[in-house]
Amino acid sequence: MSSTPTPVTPATAPVPSPSKPDELQDVEKDVEEVFSLGKSHLVLIILLGLALLGSVYLWDSRRAQDADQRAEIALVKEQVAEEKAVEADKTNAAVQLQNTQQQAMLSQMKASMDRVNATLAQAVADRDAALHTQTTQIITLAPSALATQWGAVAQEPTPSLDTSGNFTIPLPLAQKSYSALIAFPVLTQDVKDLQATVDNQKTIIVNDGKALTLEQQAHLSDNQTAMVDKTALGAKIDKLNAQIVKVKADARKSKLRWFGAGYVAGFVTGIFVK
Repeated sequence: MSSTPTPVTPATAPVPSPSKPDELQDVEKDVEEVFSLGKSHLVLIILLGLALLGSVYLWDSRRAQDADQRAEIALVKEQVAEEKAVEADKTNAAVQLQNTQQQAMLSQMKASMDRVNATLAQAVADRDAALHTQTTQIITLAPSALATQWGAVAQEPTPSLDTSGNFTIPLPLAQKSYSALIAFPVLTQDVKDLQATVDNQKTIIVNDGKALTLEQQAHLSDNQTAMVDKTALGAKIDKLNAQIVKVKADARKSKLRWFGAGYVAGFVTGIFVK
């Protein structure tokens, strides 16, 4: 009995499972490494940018703080200047009031002295008129009347008349008459010198009055100049106040701007760090 040989099926090799080529895997690995390296660099760049922004922000904040300090100093100086201006106004007002009172007092004194001088001048004029009348009447008097008036004026005994109509003068009357005669030219010169002194004093008073007027005008000019300077100072203070407001506003804007920049940078960094 013959046996039929069983056919032998050839063994098949195992089919390999589909896999990526080595080159593709290398590319993916390189991409992952590059991406990882780029991400690290990006994070470092962002951190560096944040550090730079922080430094600039700190510098700008310091600048804003300095601006605020300068503004406070300027305000203090402005307050001191205003206080000095107010004090100067008070002092000037007090001086002006004192000057006005003194001028009123001097005006009253001048008016009183003018009245006294007018009375004295009238008295001098009356005496001069009486003297002129007496001297013009002397040549018209009779010898007896002249003797009587002569003794009365000298307060001495009346001189007597001799048979020739001449005077027999007692010694006291002769002495007084002689004293009056030698004193007359001296007194006359004294009057002239005193009148010259009075005229010089009048000139001095007039010059003093002119000097006082010029001094008043100078004070008025100083007051006007002070008012102009005060107006200019006020304008300068207003300008400084405007600059202070602008500096503070710029400082606030700068702080807000850098705050916004920091917020955006932090937000972007958060996205890449995740």
